[in-house]
Amino acid sequence: MRIRFVSFCLAFLSFSLFAEEKPFLDLEIAASNDLVFRGSSFNGDLTNEKYNREYKSYTDSWSIQPDLRFRTPVDGLNVFLWGNLNLQHYGDRDTDMYLFQNSPGGLDRTNEILTKIQNSEFGFDPNQVKRYKEKNGSERWNSAFMGSDYSWDTKAGGLSFGTWLWSSADPENKSIWQEWFIRYRPLFLEFLNPEFGFYINTSANTASKAIKPQDSIVGQKYFSFEIEYTFLEENFFQIEWEGHTGYLMHNDNKNRLSGVSNITNTLRFVVNDFFIGGSWIYRPELDLYDRYDSNPKDGRITDPSKIYGSENAFIQNQILSYFENDLELSKIVYESITSQRVVRNLFTINLGYRTSF
Repeated sequence: MRIRFVSFCLAFLSFSLFAEEKPFLDLEIAASNDLVFRGSSFNGDLTNEKYNREYKSYTDSWSIQPDLRFRTPVDGLNVFLWGNLNLQHYGDRDTDMYLFQNSPGGLDRTNEILTKIQNSEFGFDPNQVKRYKEKNGSERWNSAFMGSDYSWDTKAGGLSFGTWLWSSADPENKSIWQEWFIRYRPLFLEFLNPEFGFYINTSANTASKAIKPQDSIVGQKYFSFEIEYTFLEENFFQIEWEGHTGYLMHNDNKNRLSGVSNITNTLRFVVNDFFIGGSWIYRPELDLYDRYDSNPKDGRITDPSKIYGSENAFIQNQILSYFENDLELSKIVYESITSQRVVRNLFTINLGYRTSF
């Protein structure tokens, strides 16, 4: 599928070389400290999990994010490619720090094996039951969006229709995440370039480790509204502002929660073709991100800094020993002492270069 898509892009590129004098390629190359998509932090959260740190509003997990848009000979038809190539945190790391387990991320067998050793029982293979590094190197998080769209104007405004596919470089999972979308650009407030968008997920399989899904999100819908304005337009120095609001229907197919997932404001300072700026991502409905514990509506998630290691284990065992006769209460207490509030605000820094050919 990827080979056919690349061939498709190259064919359009070669055709475009013979087009009239209008640009055939828009190119933007940016560096960012995080990959945030629809309010979810991907690189930042994965980095904090790898190093057993609590989730934060800002995380240094820099990547290069190239964005290419090819204008085909068919007026209004474009092909685009966007990538996320990580610059930091390569190499796998032993995050759970278990002395004995059967595989990366496997169950902790330390107490079991130590008991066997004390009893001179060696009924296990030391070449397999040992300490493992988790498969969490950032080279596994490299990813790409590939797609196309067709835009045309009507008496009621502009319309765009298209599809895109997302794929990660994780060798453990080559799943494809696909969406179809339609966008509408109304004729009012044209100086703000307003645009409404509707996206629906049609993936056959979205179980990719790189996005940590709890369950399938097939059928998930996303509504967006965007506006933008450029101060000092057509000057050597410009200031760009963009606003984006997104509404998510069914955060997954288990909890099936819906709400405003993010309100994002982006400000860029542009000098000629170079820019530097940042984004503030506000997440008004935290329940949408509370997906991995027994209470998906308390606004709390597991804190990576409170799960693993001997110190955490000692504290947890001491507290839970008081509730050993009540398993339900023990679970509630455990989740309480190992959790943190869902981060409401995220911040990113972006700098890069853009041009057209």
